[in-house]
Amino acid sequence: MNKRIMVVNVYFAPNSFGGATVIAEEMTQRLVEQHGWSASAFASMRTPSLPDFSIRRYRAKSADVVAVNLPGGFNYTELYHSPRVKSKFIEALDAFQPDVVHIHCIQMLGSDLLDAIQERNIPFALTLHDCWWLCDRQFMIDGNGQYCFQEKISPDRCRFCVDDYQASQIRADYLSKQLAKADLLLYPSQFQKDLYLANGAPAERSVVNKNGVRPPKPNFTPRNTPGKPVFGFIGGPGAIKGGDQLVAALRDLNREDIHVKVVDAAQNVGTTWRNEEYWDVPGKLEFVPAYNQNTIDDFFSSIDVLLFPSQWKESFGLTVREALLRDVWIIATEAGGVVEDLRIGVNATGIPLDGRMEPLAAAIEECLQRPNWAEYRNPHKADITTLDNQATELSGLLMSLLQN
Repeated sequence: MNKRIMVVNVYFAPNSFGGATVIAEEMTQRLVEQHGWSASAFASMRTPSLPDFSIRRYRAKSADVVAVNLPGGFNYTELYHSPRVKSKFIEALDAFQPDVVHIHCIQMLGSDLLDAIQERNIPFALTLHDCWWLCDRQFMIDGNGQYCFQEKISPDRCRFCVDDYQASQIRADYLSKQLAKADLLLYPSQFQKDLYLANGAPAERSVVNKNGVRPPKPNFTPRNTPGKPVFGFIGGPGAIKGGDQLVAALRDLNREDIHVKVVDAAQNVGTTWRNEEYWDVPGKLEFVPAYNQNTIDDFFSSIDVLLFPSQWKESFGLTVREALLRDVWIIATEAGGVVEDLRIGVNATGIPLDGRMEPLAAAIEECLQRPNWAEYRNPHKADITTLDNQATELSGLLMSLLQN
């Protein structure tokens, strides 16, 4: 008889959004199809025509999904503590009776879901994709849009960032107690694990389960075109993803032979990142449609260098791994989980996380001077974890919970 798993994530197909949702869906499907699990999932939806907190049941990604219809707005407390969502989750738990539960991102669902699991003596794993458990703003980005650079979180420092310091401390205390209930804490990178360990996560229950990447199709071919490299950028405008830094660097270089493809990922939510004034730079700047899992190879076969000047410490860096597997050189800030698969000088150029445009401009100039881009291949592709690799490791970790 198959072991039963329930996967919990705020979004689930067809209402997919964000990198954590991709991992939750891909792992669910692989656990079922490759490792003999049967799966259910609990997630949210937003359908204004349906009553708030009503539920819908359907099939997606090899799982029986229960989605609770969330209202348009939550108060501050309900974002992490929602008895009304918990009551619907209990119905799903009792209906599916999983042997183990795997929790991903649960903002808006509420962390009191963990109580329902524990009350039923069901072991559960929790993947910490971001800093929601530590930070009101989820990604440790302060009110000025800058990374706060804390390692051990200081309440005294946070008081100048949050809207209501007392409410924030109540939240922090509650989530700390909830986090301690997990039987297994999983992290997408060593960086993310170290951050949570510095803030009290139990080392004996903490394991890196590195995020996997979809490999290229067998017929994938790198760009293989002689001449100047083509650069790709996926971050959009603004400071946090390095857009401001990139624009300043291109203006400083003032070269007409630079070709940058900007992925207009805002199309995924019905808007655009096109802004002629913001992107007024020398050379050729080309907007291309947002890619998906079916068109990802087309994008990466059209560029030689991926620009990733992120100005915050990301927990993983999916785009970087996708590029590395497809023989694309990386220019990236040396921070966070992004750099763990980079080999500086071999498949990447590192720049400091300091907001200055000069190191980025120098890295771009170095790539422009380099000959024979058509011959470049990443010699360390075997180091990149694929989705299949991750699922195999994850299945073993979940099985270990059942054997304790």
